[in-house]
Amino acid sequence: MGLFQFVVQEAQKALTVAKVQNDCMLIADAYLFIGINHFEMNQFSKAEVALYGAKRYFAKNSRKRLRFLVRNEHIYNNIARLKLAQNRLDSAVQVKAVHEKKASKTGAFSFI
Repeated sequence: MGLFQFVVQEAQKALTVAKVQNDCMLIADAYLFIGINHFEMNQFSKAEVALYGAKRYFAKNSRKRLRFLVRNEHIYNNIARLKLAQNRLDSAVQVKAVHEKKASKTGAFSFI
């Protein structure tokens, strides 16, 4: 088993625990790590499912937290990277535009 497969396996365990705890931010974090590692293994369809899972659960978070692992810009950055790798340039530009609009409202930064 390689490093990326190991990380996906561990992130799946974290996802299971996060779902039991019903913690949206931990669920989003686990999905983000799963998506990044599938991306690194060139498993783009699995990466896309996981990254959009991260986006979906991050948006559900209603509790205020001082600290959390995943940020909105991390999710959008990785979705845009995925679209570029899939040569879906229009989609990558659209994801970047959506993120920049949200970032301007929240003061977040963009590294896409």
